[in-house]
Amino acid sequence: MEYKEMPISIYVETNEEGYITKMFSSIFEKPNATSIKIDDGRGDKYAHAQNQYLPKSLHDERGKYRYKYEGGRIYEQS
Repeated sequence: MEYKEMPISIYVETNEEGYITKMFSSIFEKPNATSIKIDDGRGDKYAHAQNQYLPKSLHDERGKYRYKYEGGRIYEQS
């Protein structure tokens, strides 16, 4: 029997303004009613989504949220 790696789902949670406040993969956490599934895939990018999925951290150097989720897409805010 051949082992086939299952896809990993990535979820985000946003605040009322649409800023991403949390990102996680299905490996480490189960989604709840407010979680939004944004992608599926394999490998470290998906397994360790908080640190590897986006090019920068969720917060900027001032501690403000860096990314917004709108219309099914993630946008970096300046």
